Amino acid sequence: MYPEPAWAIARPHARRTAQSICAIVGWDPESPAPPDGHPLREIGYRACLHAVEAALVPYVHDAHLREIDAFRRVALGKPWQLITT
Repeated sequence: MYPEPAWAIARPHARRTAQSICAIVGWDPESPAPPDGHPLREIGYRACLHAVEAALVPYVHDAHLREIDAFRRVALGKPWQLITT
């Protein structure tokens, strides 16, 4: 779903969610994927996607704040290096 290194952050969350959903519906997570149209596919995919998004939100938020700070620095004519205070 996401390129490295974001995939390394998101994968454990997606796997735990998938295992939980499988346990709820009684599907063995080690067996082949269910056929298209199976309720597990519809519920499980969305749940895993939400788990991944929730895991990555803090990192995306931090990246956006860094971009905003960089644009402000450019607009104000300040140097690029970040000042930590």
